Amino acid sequence: MLTTFHFKQSFSILEKDSTNATKLFNLMLDVRSQLIDKAKDEFFTYQMNRALPDLSRKAQEKFRNEAKTMYNRAVAYLERWFSFEVTFIPKHQEIASI
Repeated sequence: MLTTFHFKQSFSILEKDSTNATKLFNLMLDVRSQLIDKAKDEFFTYQMNRALPDLSRKAQEKFRNEAKTMYNRAVAYLERWFSFEVTFIPKHQEIASI
């Protein structure tokens, strides 16, 4: 529930009419970091964790693999469309030293 709230809050910030580069960059870093952590930790919702024991081992493993794939695809999508490199700071320092 908290995770859903956090993602909704993140997306509502992204949908604002205005923001600044620092806020946007930090927000995107946070979202990507959360997705990576969820894949690594095999995070599932409370309801799914309650339902998993009722599934066969094979079905549990299939669900876990598909959930990790979903998290990894979400990270890949973010990395494709958003540059997480901090290249503007060195450029700014170069300009300032001229």
